[in-house]
Amino acid sequence: MELYDLNEDRIESTNLVAKHPDLVKQFSEQLLEWWNGLPPFE
Repeated sequence: MELYDLNEDRIESTNLVAKHPDLVKQFSEQLLEWWNGLPPFE
């Protein structure tokens, strides 16, 4: 996963994942919840 502060780092040169593991966990959980709510592929 990649996490950037686009207000401060518009060219996405500094990945903030290591500095914000709480956000990474939250976003990962939200993504998984969304993914699991999608209809099955046929």
